[in-house]
Amino acid sequence: MRISRWLGTAVAVLGLSLTPSAPVLAQGTTTGAIAGTVSDSKKAPIANAQIEVVNKSNGARTGAITRDNGRYFVPNLEVGQYTVNVRRIGYKQYTAPAVTVSLTQTTRLDIDLEDQVAQLAGVTTRAAAARPTSPPPALARRRSSRTRSRAASPRSTVTSRTLRATRRR
Repeated sequence: MRISRWLGTAVAVLGLSLTPSAPVLAQGTTTGAIAGTVSDSKKAPIANAQIEVVNKSNGARTGAITRDNGRYFVPNLEVGQYTVNVRRIGYKQYTAPAVTVSLTQTTRLDIDLEDQVAQLAGVTTRAAAARPTSPPPALARRRSSRTRSRAASPRSTVTSRTLRATRRR
């Protein structure tokens, strides 16, 4: 009788431990990713391009920077529609308005950026006539009198705390 009760308990415990419960099943992957390569019109990879990914449903933003080989990877994106913006100095900005991210899938998005000449605004610099770098006479007198008094008086390095302690003795 004891053995059958023990055996029944062991089978029940084993059965419960092997049966997945509902919360365990719900803890699977619920995201996807976007990956690809950014290159120029000659198919050369573009390093350090800024990838910005914007969720169309809630406006959440995330992004990445392309590596030396032009590749990028943006993981952990909720399933849905995204807008992808790609920027790099010297190239026109690229926008992919409707990129779909699917559950547990990596959406491939390869991008070719067009060259764009960057024009910087002109800068005008004017130099003033050279002026002497010596201080005004009043300031020069103050500085020279301070240095003389410090050099002449060895007690100037003694702190007031030291003087008070000396007087008490």
